Amino acid sequence: MFTQQRQVSALVAVLVLIGAVFAWTNAAGAETALTIGACSNLDPASAADPLLIPVTLKNSGTNDLAGTLECEVIDYWFRPYTLTNEVTVKAGASAVVKAAFDPALRERLFKARHETGANLFRFNATLCCGTQTLARAEKYFSFKSRIKDCGMLPLLASTNEYVDDLFGNLKLLDEVKCYDPSDPHPFIEGGRGMGAKGSGGVPQDEWKELYREPNPTFTGVEKILGQPCRVARGWGWFAYKLNREGLSPGKSYLLVVEYPEDVGRTINIFNTGNFLAHTGDQGFHTGRTLGDHWTRTVNSEYVDYPLSGKYQKWYSFFNLGEKTFKLGTPYPSSNTIKEDTAKGFWIFVQGIGPSMDALASGAAVRTIKLYEVPNVPALFLQVNRPPLELGRRELIETSESVGGRFDEKLKEARARQRLYNARFCGMTAIAPNMLSRSWVDDVTAPLLTVNRAEGLGVNILPRLMIERDIFQSIAVPEEARVVDA
Repeated sequence: MFTQQRQVSALVAVLVLIGAVFAWTNAAGAETALTIGACSNLDPASAADPLLIPVTLKNSGTNDLAGTLECEVIDYWFRPYTLTNEVTVKAGASAVVKAAFDPALRERLFKARHETGANLFRFNATLCCGTQTLARAEKYFSFKSRIKDCGMLPLLASTNEYVDDLFGNLKLLDEVKCYDPSDPHPFIEGGRGMGAKGSGGVPQDEWKELYREPNPTFTGVEKILGQPCRVARGWGWFAYKLNREGLSPGKSYLLVVEYPEDVGRTINIFNTGNFLAHTGDQGFHTGRTLGDHWTRTVNSEYVDYPLSGKYQKWYSFFNLGEKTFKLGTPYPSSNTIKEDTAKGFWIFVQGIGPSMDALASGAAVRTIKLYEVPNVPALFLQVNRPPLELGRRELIETSESVGGRFDEKLKEARARQRLYNARFCGMTAIAPNMLSRSWVDDVTAPLLTVNRAEGLGVNILPRLMIERDIFQSIAVPEEARVVDA
């Protein structure tokens, strides 16, 4: 049974008790049945539409039962609403309790659905008699997905800004003032979700049954280093949609995030427009934190970076893909709904909760800017190699993901961006992952073709990342295998 310490303020709900003739058990040990019915409306037009969930209590015993029915509604972000009602069920009968959601709960659920596509919620029901739990049930419900259209913002007045010595002056396409509640960009926020990954080397799914989000909201504006800044609380995250007119899929852009370097923070940036990333996720740390924070990680990494006590900037150079994933749809999946990036893409900023990073404060960002990068080859880093007889080392880019999220026809475009990124960073080689033979055509061949055609001079070194028994399955002789590699 969920303890009172895990509950928030009780839901003011209407409970209608309806008697019916069913069998029931007595308190001496006969069976007690509790069944959760269907939600009255999974496609509400607004938060004003009523929502009801019936709970059937069945007493097949010979004695009347007096008990307490506790119902808990948990939204996608694990924020609970609870209600308690005293019930009496006659011997050999049943009762139906209808839980009617109050306006505050309906507004919470509708907002999550309408703005972010967080359609899933959970309903827990527990029947108690004193300290004894007689019956318990839970049921998941999912609203029909209906996300509001954010539209587009008009072009900014033509402005060139000096970025730094590397990029020089670039055209500013968009700017989000995260500290300003009246900023016109579409804004959403959330926390640790029901769809979060919960397994890996060590199964960790149990937290989804136990966890309750203590914060009614996930972010807020605070003054840090003398300037207002948006800060995530605990597992909170926030996101803005860069949806100004003038975006051109296939072009290169520079994302600049301004953040405070005041205390230890773990900050994840999810750029959903990044052509070469499946989820667009990158991250960095400030100060003293625990690094490897994903739920599948067993050993965290302690880092302690010096703090400047000033606002700093984080730069991400990327190519804008033609498509991005629509909020509220599973990803990656064959059911993923795609959207044109010309209509905008989301930038998510996420912190890490205290259970995984007890040393860090929440993610904090002041501004997000987007610049157009017109001439990428002009930014290639010149690598001066020593004479071959002195020996050469390769600086290699490799990754498990090959990027290219949606359109398999864009193999050469994907390869070109990987090669351009390598030259931009001064990498001398790319080691494409080779999980199967088909990846030769999908990954390695396009890299070789574009590299040769444009004279980019990047070495291509295919890398095998395969099952342990691959040598047996493809009959590689034992004498040809590397021992203790």
